[in-house]
Amino acid sequence: MIDSSYSMTLYDAIQLFQRHIIQNCGSESKTAQAYIRISNDLQRYAKETDLEVSPEDVIQEYYRIIVGVPAFEAVPSKSKERRGRAVQMILDILNGKEPKRKYTTHKRDCPITYLNVIRKYETFMRNDQKSDGTVRTRSGRITVFFAFLEECKCTSLEGITPELFARFVSSLNDRYSSQGKASILYTLRNFFSYDEFSGALSFDPIPFLTGIHSGKHERLPSFYTAEEVRRILNAVDRNTPWGKTVYLMMLLASVYGFRSSDIKAMVLDNINWKNRTINITQYKTHKEISLPMTDEILFCTP
Repeated sequence: MIDSSYSMTLYDAIQLFQRHIIQNCGSESKTAQAYIRISNDLQRYAKETDLEVSPEDVIQEYYRIIVGVPAFEAVPSKSKERRGRAVQMILDILNGKEPKRKYTTHKRDCPITYLNVIRKYETFMRNDQKSDGTVRTRSGRITVFFAFLEECKCTSLEGITPELFARFVSSLNDRYSSQGKASILYTLRNFFSYDEFSGALSFDPIPFLTGIHSGKHERLPSFYTAEEVRRILNAVDRNTPWGKTVYLMMLLASVYGFRSSDIKAMVLDNINWKNRTINITQYKTHKEISLPMTDEILFCTP
């Protein structure tokens, strides 16, 4: 049981959190190591923060930065769920509570007045062969826009003015990380790329949605130079069967741009040795693609 008989500091809470994770998951488990990395990063962030800010505020701001939404709204993707859970566990420990196995986050519902609009948007995306995951993610992001409109008593797309649109864009600055804001604005730009929606406005919304920027220190680079890729590949030990397998997986990712889900699902039947092609159905888009097999891939036998 967490002892709340004294005023706990954030440092104390992080230390208790790490001990709790190691006790329940084992120090060598990938889960424990991931959670400990997150907690260490939170501690580093706290050291760089204004001393007058309360530990609770530090935790909430850190959640906003690493998850991309205000604390403690629903995470935008599965990949960020673990980060959000770790932060919420530390907050519970800070407040003298037992950390939970699962946390329920607030999911914003689309206002009733815009339900038909969001359903049309989802239909358009599916007609464009977008995956179910993409449809869900974009629907969640566009709901932020519709909720703002409802709060401003705007009940239709026709009622949106340039001033209201600009207010929405500005309102994201104080609520979302730069990456979270960029994701919402990219989705909004996609939404208004359909004439069905942009045609309802009395102005062109695209100028409000150009030059979208996300902070370079809040996420990993989205690309690597050719030299950086070569250095990463050359660091793999190819003297063992497992090393050769890892090297081949990295080649498939760097040469063809395959997603990890596509690489994981590959079997020998995906390879046409006679025509020297790799034929797969992409996991995310469900599209069938056929790509020529390069010599580097052909002769990299695990």
